[in-house]
Amino acid sequence: MVETQQGPPDERFVVVINADSEPILSRLRARRLKYVVKKLHSRAENWVKISQLMEAPGAGAVLVRLNRHNLEQLTASGTDFAGTLYREHADVAPRLLRAISARPHLVLIHEDIAQGQDFVTNAPLGWAAEGLEYEETLAPETRAAAFDLLEASGVRPTFYTRNAEADELAAVFLEDFESNLVLRIYIPADRLLAEETARLLDMFRDWLVTTQQLSVRRAGYRTSRGQVVEFFSDGRLTRDKLRDHTQGFQHFIDLLSSDLDASVVALESVGVDAEIARIFVEKNARALRRIQVEVRHAYERQVFALRQSAETDLVDEINVRVPLDEMGAIIRKLFGEASSEPAATMQGKITENKHTVHANASPYQLNGINDTGGDLLKTLELVEPDLGLQTMVHDLSDPETPNGRRGAAAAGLKSFLVRSRDRLEAEAFRTFTNWVNSQIGF
Repeated sequence: MVETQQGPPDERFVVVINADSEPILSRLRARRLKYVVKKLHSRAENWVKISQLMEAPGAGAVLVRLNRHNLEQLTASGTDFAGTLYREHADVAPRLLRAISARPHLVLIHEDIAQGQDFVTNAPLGWAAEGLEYEETLAPETRAAAFDLLEASGVRPTFYTRNAEADELAAVFLEDFESNLVLRIYIPADRLLAEETARLLDMFRDWLVTTQQLSVRRAGYRTSRGQVVEFFSDGRLTRDKLRDHTQGFQHFIDLLSSDLDASVVALESVGVDAEIARIFVEKNARALRRIQVEVRHAYERQVFALRQSAETDLVDEINVRVPLDEMGAIIRKLFGEASSEPAATMQGKITENKHTVHANASPYQLNGINDTGGDLLKTLELVEPDLGLQTMVHDLSDPETPNGRRGAAAAGLKSFLVRSRDRLEAEAFRTFTNWVNSQIGF
């Protein structure tokens, strides 16, 4: 392990900014990860150096902890002297935040700061009367400006309530970084087409290995409520590079559905041997057809079940003199024939967001989550359709999810709720926040 504050190591390293607690540094040392420690309590010139450090090729991840003073530095606002004292910092801040956003990052901010509540803390190292307790206060306009700046720069902070929680969140983040986790999804067991979704992800991994010559290892685990699918790379494939590959895979799936010869030619054009390309296309064409048939069958079963349920319910509502055949015709008109093609079938779509990749399967059925969790999923679809957040809901709802993952899911969801507070009704915000806290025993 090499620790430095002078410059980046030759190998991949982690930039630790204001987050050098002993538990975090101990984990870095235990994992033999190189790291560089930097402080934001410094002159603007040092912020430029920090930005350059994160822009260096070896910078693999960034771990940041922001306090109230840092938000004042970022915005040059909050106190009578902040505008003068931090003007140069505010000028450099956009570059600093863009550099953070460009790398896998975890930006930690105390939840009380995010929600506008004052709290007692120790004075930061280097400040006058350090070590003494004093009350943290942050002007509302400074908070608003700081979070607008973070959002505009592509940085979504994660909020914590206790130092131990921040250290645990950092541990999960570092574990993902060290293992080169590039994909992680939770597929509920009772989601319609759950197994088909998992097989589609296997096709995606096969495509990455065969056509892109990437080393990708599939892992994960099952619980009584679902399964987690994880992909790990050898370092050449990163989460940021995954978007182009998902688009390429989507194009390949489209070709498999329409023109097998064109699929072979497409693989040959990226350097795949002709015979290997032919075998690969035939194997995956059969797999895709099998998935499409199973999608149609699942759709037909679901429509048939809906028709039967509706017909049973209508027995007591429709005049007894109406013939059963006529009632059945009404139901078929409402729900369509079970043998017809589904309105929305699995197209092999892989949707990528900033944190992970998820497979979509339609039609979609939500089961296995209590009403509040289900309502939160629906809210996410309307307010912020980030599938990474939906995975967090499933992680948090499953008591068999490892504790570290459940804690990270809770923090991620609370961070969403805080930054979306103005878009949610007050009662919805309280209900969802209480549900998240209840899942982890708060």
